Amino acid sequence: MQNKNINYLFILIGLLKINKICNSLFYLFLISSFYFLNLMIK
Repeated sequence: MQNKNINYLFILIGLLKINKICNSLFYLFLISSFYFLNLMIK
């Protein structure tokens, strides 16, 4: 039982890390697209 709980914890931590990476990539994409839009308008 204890072993199963530890496995779930590792899976949860892994998902959180993946989520963080995806979020930062998404924000990078948003910032770069706004930047390019500003360049196109000027």
